[in-house]
Amino acid sequence: MLARRAVAVLAGSFLVLGSAHAAQVRLLCPGSLKGSIETLAAKFEGDTGHQVEVVFDIIKSIADRVRAGQPFDLAIETPTQWERLASEGKIDPAVRANIASVKWALYTKKGASKPNIGTVDGLKQALLNAKSIAYSSVQGPISAYQSRVTEQLGLTEALKPKAKYGRTALPGEVGVTFEVVMNGDAEIGFGSVSEILSRPALEIIGPMPPELQSTISFVSVLPVNATEPAAAKLLVEFLTSPHAKGVFRQAGLEPD
Repeated sequence: MLARRAVAVLAGSFLVLGSAHAAQVRLLCPGSLKGSIETLAAKFEGDTGHQVEVVFDIIKSIADRVRAGQPFDLAIETPTQWERLASEGKIDPAVRANIASVKWALYTKKGASKPNIGTVDGLKQALLNAKSIAYSSVQGPISAYQSRVTEQLGLTEALKPKAKYGRTALPGEVGVTFEVVMNGDAEIGFGSVSEILSRPALEIIGPMPPELQSTISFVSVLPVNATEPAAAKLLVEFLTSPHAKGVFRQAGLEPD
């Protein structure tokens, strides 16, 4: 009963605050959260009357855009980038909420055979057996994680002949590496669980073995030049609500 009452009060606060001033909130967000954020932004708009314009980009570019003072009211970044931006005085250090986190998996085209990658040896054999592997053409999270794993497995040189690179992304475009497998140009690829699940043409082969698994965490970032800080803070509150946690969980993310 108390939990339901708390949710009702929270929802009521959204409506009351939203009715005072209908704002246009510009949100800068990583691709791993794309499906869930689009769903949640629509819900937030309906509850508050505020409008949310979402721009997606890779993690490094998000930090660079905040650093350059581009007109965003809120961003979602990694804790590492948050610390850097805070030290540079680019964001409000009083606003930091854990949004969600996501793990890594290997994926293939829907209906394709799936090797067992539950162990390090199984993953290594699957990569060696693959005729082609998707690689990112930009220095983003996928590229960094894939490079680290293949180096740890001692396969960096052995896998180079199998590499199939994604096209160059347009400014602000995310997820182009997944197209390489979707189009049949590569058999398998590395990706975050949420990004794989958001693409019906793909299937997860399996999560990375525990010894090689990694987690990307996301936190809220409020730029010092935000023009709608009150509405942005309200959006942060909504993104950490029980409703939002359920949406994140369904999308393959781990709400914090």
